[in-house]
Amino acid sequence: MAYEENGQLLGTFVSSADLSADANQFRLVKFHTVAGQIALAADGADKIIGILQNKPNTGEVALVRDIHAGGIAKVRMAITQNISIGDDITSDSSGDGAETTTADDQSIGVAIEADAVTVDGQIMSVYLSPSIVGGHS
Repeated sequence: MAYEENGQLLGTFVSSADLSADANQFRLVKFHTVAGQIALAADGADKIIGILQNKPNTGEVALVRDIHAGGIAKVRMAITQNISIGDDITSDSSGDGAETTTADDQSIGVAIEADAVTVDGQIMSVYLSPSIVGGHS
């Protein structure tokens, strides 16, 4: 069962879109092009800043867990992923966590549990330790 420990929230941001559906909680986010707003991450090349902790509507406060603060966080995973302990985790096109081995992808950290994700919206625990896959910075 997924769990989280020792988290820290980033400053105050607002949602650039309607993220009020349950499916959006624990997805990966990035800064929006409008200052002070966040949006769902769209792939491993995005500059992921955190994990959405609530379900804000457009213009509402978005609680974002800082991936650079470390700890263990809950992340909504992309369906059909086969996650192994130690896999680097990045974003898919929907902001869901996905395993990556692609050079230069931003990894938010590593999986600390293994599972074949067969249920849409499955939540897994990730040890937050951001890096660039392949060691490039």
